[in-house]
Amino acid sequence: MKIAYLIAGTGGAFYCENCIRDHALIAGLRANGHEVTTIPMYLPVKESGLTSGTQPVFFGAVRLYLTSKIPLLRNVPDALLKLLDHPSMLNLAASMANSTRAKGHEQMTIAMLKGEDGPFAHDFGKLSAWIRTTIKPDILIVSNAFLLGIATSIKSKSTIPIICMLQDEHFWVDSADPSYMNALWNAVSDKFDYVDMALTHSYWFKEKFSTHVHKSNGKITVIPFGVDPSIYTVVSKGSDTFNLGSLGRICSFLGVEVIARAYALLVKDFSGTAHSLNFCGGFTKDDQAAI
Repeated sequence: MKIAYLIAGTGGAFYCENCIRDHALIAGLRANGHEVTTIPMYLPVKESGLTSGTQPVFFGAVRLYLTSKIPLLRNVPDALLKLLDHPSMLNLAASMANSTRAKGHEQMTIAMLKGEDGPFAHDFGKLSAWIRTTIKPDILIVSNAFLLGIATSIKSKSTIPIICMLQDEHFWVDSADPSYMNALWNAVSDKFDYVDMALTHSYWFKEKFSTHVHKSNGKITVIPFGVDPSIYTVVSKGSDTFNLGSLGRICSFLGVEVIARAYALLVKDFSGTAHSLNFCGGFTKDDQAAI
């Protein structure tokens, strides 16, 4: 099966549990014989093997930000705007990224969800055409609900089924200005008319998402997380060591301080035992205070 997989690139400067999920799923699909083309938006994908290096980056982060803040720039010829999508510009933007908060980006988020009905219609038309005529996939997987702006254009010009992965969308909305929260959820809900199936990894999040996006209720299938044991090495551990590990974004809302306090309580029961607390995950400048 030919699969197009639309993700938000991070430029290699940041990764989170959603990134790990996407990377593992793409690798798993390929291992099972499927042809998967990874399509990055905003920033390039740096992780080895995810892309062939020939795919363009759609909606380059620098150009998207500037044209959303200065609408007159949308009238500048494409040839000049493309300079903002140069890899050196995108790499610079990735190195300066300091937040994954919605606050200040609410209008841009809504505009992106509007797709061909919004201010970035021209860019969505180009992305849709590239998917339909260059990749010609049997199915399109969208990494999260905020990338569903493409759904309108795909469905109006093809019969390609669309699967939307769901995970953590509420974090983005919860970090937005409260006056925009309903508009953000409504914009996501509008796009679920074009989604054939949504996948999430917990029944809790299925219910959480469905309370905000009622159209999704009959479309969400829960597939719990899996682990590929072949990529890990089992080692023997002496009884005189105690190690606690955490894998995920290192930030307050995912409980970094709670884990640290739990560790401090646990080590009291392991006096005289070697112990360690290990964090593995991405973080932004917003998370430095918690760290």
